[in-house]
Amino acid sequence: MDNERFVDALENLVVDSPIGELQMRGCDHQLILPMYYGITKKSPQYGFLVGSDTVIVSGKDYLPTCDDMAKLRVGGK
Repeated sequence: MDNERFVDALENLVVDSPIGELQMRGCDHQLILPMYYGITKKSPQYGFLVGSDTVIVSGKDYLPTCDDMAKLRVGGK
């Protein structure tokens, strides 16, 4: 397997998923995922813990930018 060709194929890849569109950033190979925050509580209706008051936070709104990542790398490349 040619590792470099595989990496190149994944850079900037965008796929649809059950949780929405996912993108692999080419600059640092980070998959941009949403984060889910909420409250977990007991439910008398179901007899197990359920989530409520869920807020979805976009990963792209909180990841460092590609420019910021480049500055953090050795040599600033």
